[in-house]
Amino acid sequence: MMAAINEDRTQGLINFDKAIFSHLGFIMSNKVRAFVLGLTNGRFVRAPNGVLKRYYQQFSRFSAALAYMADMAMVFMGGELKRAEKLSGRYGDLLSNLYIGSCVLRFYEDAKCPEAEMPVVKWICEDLLYKMQTQLDGILANFPNRLLGKIFRYGVIFPRGKYLCPPSDKLGAKVAALLMEPSSFRDRLSTDLYNTPNENNPAARVSDLLAQVIAVEPLEKKLTAARRDYPMDSKTRAEWMETAKEHHVISADEATLLTKVFASKMDVINVDDFGAEVFE
Repeated sequence: MMAAINEDRTQGLINFDKAIFSHLGFIMSNKVRAFVLGLTNGRFVRAPNGVLKRYYQQFSRFSAALAYMADMAMVFMGGELKRAEKLSGRYGDLLSNLYIGSCVLRFYEDAKCPEAEMPVVKWICEDLLYKMQTQLDGILANFPNRLLGKIFRYGVIFPRGKYLCPPSDKLGAKVAALLMEPSSFRDRLSTDLYNTPNENNPAARVSDLLAQVIAVEPLEKKLTAARRDYPMDSKTRAEWMETAKEHHVISADEATLLTKVFASKMDVINVDDFGAEVFE
């Protein structure tokens, strides 16, 4: 733009040619980079050594793919990209996920998080990478020129096809376990929450209840096992408690504790109930 408005037309033309050919070289560099990284899934990219190296490399791969496809959209669509809202939205989501992935990796390293929390980092990165693969697939499938879309797909972006998968259920279970037990990870997640214990603070009530539920978990397992060993025909929880006491599965104090925790749990879970007359 500065070259185009240069009053010295000769110098402006020289500057314009230099800028345009420099950008064309950048586009070709991105094309080669996107193809090679797509072929190798980001391997051989320089990245910090450590357990997170592969994620750095894979995010670099999608960064190159985004740069190339953004240039292709501007070359072949120009201003029409503004009106192709779903297509431009995919570009925006792809960029956002790259930012989020970078923040996750940077935070894990700078905050010196314990290695026990690595499953969370892996789950987030694998989820983001799979989503970016899906977004790129959507961009290519909906590129206005279908022929160019196929050329970009097989010739540059996905030379080996789509092979990234979402996080496994096994990894998800590890993350869930970190969230379901008191830990430094949960404390960091709730740092800015209002945690003052009172009846009007659901977050504090749930946090307090979690400790109680974990404390009575062995007793709950005893009751579950007892239902298989004894003929308990109880229909309500109160009847179940009485039957368990009669068979000496639990003591009277344990039954009282279980009943108290169960009542607290149901108080948090239950929603308000309104009769039909309220709506008349």
